[in-house]
Amino acid sequence: MKQIGENYHKYNIKYIKRTKKVVYSVIIGKYDKISSFKKQKGYSYFLFADQKYKNTNWTIISISKFIKKKKISKIKMTRYFKLFPHLFFKDYDLSIYIDASFSIKGNLDELLLRTLNPSFDLYFLQHPNRKKIFQEFSAVLSSKREIKEIVNIVKKRYIKENFPDSQGLTENCIIS
Repeated sequence: MKQIGENYHKYNIKYIKRTKKVVYSVIIGKYDKISSFKKQKGYSYFLFADQKYKNTNWTIISISKFIKKKKISKIKMTRYFKLFPHLFFKDYDLSIYIDASFSIKGNLDELLLRTLNPSFDLYFLQHPNRKKIFQEFSAVLSSKREIKEIVNIVKKRYIKENFPDSQGLTENCIIS
């Protein structure tokens, strides 16, 4: 066991301050409105979008051509950009996904310091309303975020693999 002080935690404020960091978000269609925020030194801010936005602190990455080439839903396209930042931000060491409708008010270095852990590659917030997978299936169907056939395929696979219902859920509005 390592002694405290012997690099017991890879992520410390010195490490966070010297790394290249990116904050990114995605808006496809008119699903969300962009919140205003004050940029924090040491961070780059990018928004994947299929529309043009004026008077924003985000650097817009147009994805209109990309969307036309792919035959998938807007929700799945949003997830693609949201969950694979390493494909787009190869020159950055750390990334934070934040829903575009969220207003950035706190210190992002402090967020990273509290959420990063060398044992995990990603940090998600705990879901505020549900903790069980099968409750989420019902919520997805009632919100019409996916069709019943797809939800049933996933549900059957989870049952077949004995995936525990009480595994816990995440809310993916912030990912670091």
